Amino acid sequence: MKFYISPTHFAKKRRFIVRDANQEKAFEVKGRFLFGMRSLEMRTVEGESVYRIKRRYTLGIYRRYNVLDAQDKKAAELSKAYGLLRPRVNVTLDGEVIVPEGSLYQHRFSLAGAHIDVRMEKKVFPAGDAYEIDVGTSPRPHLCLFLLIAIDQFLHERKKIIR
Repeated sequence: MKFYISPTHFAKKRRFIVRDANQEKAFEVKGRFLFGMRSLEMRTVEGESVYRIKRRYTLGIYRRYNVLDAQDKKAAELSKAYGLLRPRVNVTLDGEVIVPEGSLYQHRFSLAGAHIDVRMEKKVFPAGDAYEIDVGTSPRPHLCLFLLIAIDQFLHERKKIIR
Protein backbone atom coordinates (compact mmCIF):
# COMPACT_ATOMS: atom_id res chain seq x y z
CA MET A 1 0.00 0.00 0.00
CA LYS A 2 1.46 3.36 -1.01
CA PHE A 3 0.66 6.90 0.08
CA TYR A 4 1.81 10.24 -1.35
CA ILE A 5 2.43 13.68 0.15
CA SER A 6 3.31 16.89 -1.66
CA PRO A 7 6.77 18.14 -0.55
CA THR A 8 5.70 21.78 -0.09
CA HIS A 9 2.88 20.79 2.22
CA PHE A 10 5.00 18.27 4.10
CA ALA A 11 7.75 20.64 5.18
CA LYS A 12 6.13 24.06 5.48
CA LYS A 13 2.57 23.69 6.64
CA ARG A 14 1.00 22.59 9.86
CA ARG A 15 -1.84 20.92 7.99
CA PHE A 16 -1.55 18.77 4.88
CA ILE A 17 -3.26 16.00 2.91
CA VAL A 18 -2.08 12.41 2.46
CA ARG A 19 -3.20 10.82 -0.81
CA ASP A 20 -3.53 7.14 -1.69
CA ALA A 21 -2.25 5.36 -4.81
CA ASN A 22 -5.24 6.66 -6.85
CA GLN A 23 -4.36 10.27 -5.84
CA GLU A 24 -7.54 10.57 -3.79
CA LYS A 25 -7.54 12.15 -0.33
CA ALA A 26 -6.95 9.46 2.27
CA PHE A 27 -6.01 11.38 5.43
CA GLU A 28 -5.53 14.87 6.77
CA VAL A 29 -2.66 15.56 9.17
CA LYS A 30 -2.70 18.54 11.49
CA GLY A 31 -0.08 19.60 14.02
CA ARG A 32 0.41 22.13 16.81
CA PHE A 33 3.85 23.63 17.29
CA LEU A 34 4.90 25.90 20.13
CA PHE A 35 8.50 25.59 21.34
CA GLY A 36 8.61 22.22 19.61
CA MET A 37 5.94 19.84 18.44
CA ARG A 38 3.05 19.68 20.91
CA SER A 39 0.69 17.37 19.06
CA LEU A 40 0.11 15.80 15.68
CA GLU A 41 -3.10 14.14 14.54
CA MET A 42 -4.07 12.06 11.52
CA ARG A 43 -7.76 12.07 10.57
CA THR A 44 -9.75 10.33 7.86
CA VAL A 45 -11.48 12.33 5.14
CA GLU A 46 -14.70 12.06 7.17
CA GLY A 47 -12.98 13.70 10.16
CA GLU A 48 -12.52 10.66 12.42
CA SER A 49 -9.27 10.52 14.37
CA VAL A 50 -7.03 7.58 13.47
CA TYR A 51 -3.79 8.27 15.37
CA ARG A 52 -2.42 11.19 17.28
CA ILE A 53 0.81 12.01 18.99
CA LYS A 54 1.06 13.77 22.31
CA ARG A 55 4.19 15.13 23.91
CA ARG A 56 5.13 13.69 27.29
CA TYR A 57 6.68 16.12 29.71
CA THR A 58 9.60 14.52 31.50
CA LEU A 59 12.55 15.83 33.48
CA GLY A 60 15.01 14.50 30.89
CA ILE A 61 16.57 16.62 28.17
CA TYR A 62 15.20 14.49 25.33
CA ARG A 63 11.65 14.81 24.08
CA ARG A 64 9.29 11.85 24.30
CA TYR A 65 5.97 11.38 22.54
CA ASN A 66 3.19 8.83 22.91
CA VAL A 67 1.37 7.65 19.80
CA LEU A 68 -2.28 7.10 20.71
CA ASP A 69 -4.94 5.38 18.64
CA ALA A 70 -8.60 6.44 18.28
CA GLN A 71 -9.46 4.89 21.68
CA ASP A 72 -6.56 6.76 23.38
CA LYS A 73 -4.56 3.55 23.86
CA LYS A 74 -0.80 3.79 23.53
CA ALA A 75 0.23 2.23 20.20
CA ALA A 76 3.91 3.28 20.13
CA GLU A 77 6.39 5.71 21.62
CA LEU A 78 8.80 8.10 19.92
CA SER A 79 11.81 9.64 21.60
CA LYS A 80 14.00 12.33 20.14
CA ALA A 81 17.68 12.62 20.93
CA TYR A 82 20.59 14.49 19.42
CA GLY A 83 23.54 12.64 17.97
CA LEU A 84 26.91 14.12 17.12
CA LEU A 85 26.17 14.82 13.46
CA ARG A 86 22.42 14.37 13.06
CA PRO A 87 19.27 14.06 15.15
CA ARG A 88 18.31 10.62 16.34
CA VAL A 89 14.80 9.25 16.71
CA ASN A 90 13.90 5.99 18.42
CA VAL A 91 10.58 4.23 17.87
CA THR A 92 9.34 1.79 20.50
CA LEU A 93 6.71 -0.53 19.03
CA ASP A 94 5.48 -3.64 20.86
CA GLY A 95 8.49 -3.53 23.18
CA GLU A 96 11.01 -3.36 20.33
CA VAL A 97 13.19 -0.28 19.81
CA ILE A 98 13.57 0.61 16.12
CA VAL A 99 15.95 3.25 14.76
CA PRO A 100 15.27 4.75 11.30
CA GLU A 101 17.89 3.79 8.73
CA GLY A 102 18.88 5.96 5.80
CA SER A 103 19.12 9.71 5.36
CA LEU A 104 16.58 11.62 7.43
CA TYR A 105 17.40 14.97 5.82
CA GLN A 106 17.08 13.64 2.26
CA HIS A 107 13.75 11.99 3.15
CA ARG A 108 15.02 8.53 2.19
CA PHE A 109 14.68 6.37 5.25
CA SER A 110 12.98 3.23 6.46
CA LEU A 111 11.84 1.53 9.63
CA ALA A 112 12.39 -2.21 9.78
CA GLY A 113 11.70 -4.54 12.67
CA ALA A 114 9.74 -7.62 13.65
CA HIS A 115 6.36 -5.83 13.43
CA ILE A 116 7.08 -3.11 10.88
CA ASP A 117 8.63 -2.68 7.44
CA VAL A 118 8.03 0.72 5.85
CA ARG A 119 10.05 3.13 3.74
CA MET A 120 9.83 6.70 2.52
CA GLU A 121 11.51 8.33 -0.47
CA LYS A 122 11.05 11.22 -2.86
CA LYS A 123 9.78 10.31 -6.34
CA VAL A 124 9.37 12.40 -9.49
CA PHE A 125 6.11 12.04 -11.40
CA PRO A 126 4.83 13.74 -14.57
CA ALA A 127 2.55 15.96 -12.50
CA GLY A 128 5.36 16.88 -10.09
CA ASP A 129 7.33 15.33 -7.30
CA ALA A 130 5.94 13.75 -4.13
CA TYR A 131 7.06 11.77 -1.14
CA GLU A 132 6.10 8.14 -1.55
CA ILE A 133 5.50 6.17 1.62
CA ASP A 134 5.34 2.42 1.05
CA VAL A 135 3.90 0.50 4.00
CA GLY A 136 4.11 -2.84 2.14
CA THR A 137 2.18 -5.65 3.77
CA SER A 138 2.44 -4.35 7.30
CA PRO A 139 -0.30 -5.57 9.68
CA ARG A 140 -0.93 -1.95 10.79
CA PRO A 141 -0.38 0.19 7.68
CA HIS A 142 -1.93 3.39 9.07
CA LEU A 143 0.28 3.25 12.17
CA CYS A 144 3.35 2.78 9.97
CA LEU A 145 2.31 5.75 7.84
CA PHE A 146 1.78 7.92 10.89
CA LEU A 147 5.14 6.97 12.42
CA LEU A 148 7.01 8.05 9.28
CA ILE A 149 5.09 11.33 9.14
CA ALA A 150 5.86 11.99 12.82
CA ILE A 151 9.57 11.32 12.32
CA ASP A 152 9.69 13.74 9.42
CA GLN A 153 7.81 16.39 11.38
CA PHE A 154 10.51 16.19 14.10
CA LEU A 155 12.99 17.41 11.51
CA HIS A 156 10.82 20.35 10.43
CA GLU A 157 9.45 21.53 13.76
CA ARG A 158 11.82 24.50 14.04
CA LYS A 159 10.72 25.78 10.64
CA LYS A 160 7.08 25.53 11.70
CA ILE A 161 7.61 27.45 14.94
CA ILE A 162 9.00 30.48 13.12
CA ARG A 163 6.29 30.58 10.44
